Amino acid sequence: DTIGEVYNSTSISSQTDDGEQISEVVRSRNNQTLVLYSPKVRRGNKLGSRAEVMTSSGGFERIYSDTVRYLKDVIVSKEGDVIVAITARDGTDDQVVVMDSYGNTLNTISTEENLKGASLSADLEYLTLYSGGRVMVYEALTGERLGATSTRSSVFLADYFPEDNLLLALTGRYSERRGIMN
Repeated sequence: DTIGEVYNSTSISSQTDDGEQISEVVRSRNNQTLVLYSPKVRRGNKLGSRAEVMTSSGGFERIYSDTVRYLKDVIVSKEGDVIVAITARDGTDDQVVVMDSYGNTLNTISTEENLKGASLSADLEYLTLYSGGRVMVYEALTGERLGATSTRSSVFLADYFPEDNLLLALTGRYSERRGIMN
């Protein structure tokens, strides 16, 4: 509330003795869909993850759980209709799981790229995936790859605008020492 009172507190902690990364929250712009996720949960020598979506009653329901794949990123569409989870496991392809707002898997896309992020077109038909130097566009529901491009510079953000057949990528070199993008 406006004076900082806590109305509700929740956790998806795995309670593992081996440790886990701090949970993260992503939400739709209209606040209709909220996802709480633990990107990395260690159990022995395995690295897994889990994610939950807030239900209409204010509780949480598990939408993703894996004992050998960790979550690199989770995005929620502007209106909250689609959730995209980028997952990884050492020695295997990255996988992108496209879900509806209830956590039902609509599609899974695998790629050899070390993915950095994803974006959805405004109409939710297209999924843009990007790695350090590559941008790929897919049909979100079928997984059909529409095209890809490479760049010599690192990709920091990318999006596809189907109405203009425009692929926009923010690229450059980030100087950690200077704290600026060149």
